[in-house]
Amino acid sequence: MKPLNQLCLAVTGALMASGVTVASVVYDASYTDVTKLPYYYSPNTYGDEITLAGTDRVLTGFSFSYYSDYALTDGLRFTLWANDGPGGAPGTILFQDLYDVVVGTSGVDVDIPFTPDPTDPLPNSFTWGVRFLGDDIAGLLVADAPSVGSSYNDFWEREAGNWVLKQIPGYTANFQASITAVPEAQPGLAAALAFGAWGTSLVLRRKRA
Repeated sequence: MKPLNQLCLAVTGALMASGVTVASVVYDASYTDVTKLPYYYSPNTYGDEITLAGTDRVLTGFSFSYYSDYALTDGLRFTLWANDGPGGAPGTILFQDLYDVVVGTSGVDVDIPFTPDPTDPLPNSFTWGVRFLGDDIAGLLVADAPSVGSSYNDFWEREAGNWVLKQIPGYTANFQASITAVPEAQPGLAAALAFGAWGTSLVLRRKRA
């Protein structure tokens, strides 16, 4: 799976004209209490094991949110893992890339568009996670139980070379994320989205108001 180099705004019109089904949300988790901004800080790699809803598995977009009190170029390593490690832990890397960290004490959203590849569908369940490479404080925003898809009330963290399961006292141990996908057997949609890959930048970051 590959992120788009550019995302054309006109692709929506092209898809509508072609009559192809647009991407659906297969996972969504957020935190509903707007008076708080809970986040989990760790210098280690950590992430949430999730299960997608529906049957669409060709990845088109992945969004997540974090807190940060510092900025660092290439300071965030984002990874998707298959859960084929010992005891169902994260194992094979499905995707990995580096992204800038920006200051966001009121929250930062990261939106990663992907080129849909019908030959490379997501598994029904996998782990997504991050490692913040800076020396200051940053962490993924905590979420309630997912409204689309599902996740256990725990998460994986890499400690001393081993994956361990952890929880967050007082909170559901999920992290804010939203994932969109299209069906595997729709090459027309993949072609239409690929054709629309001219326009705005690879990752759209916006600081929350």
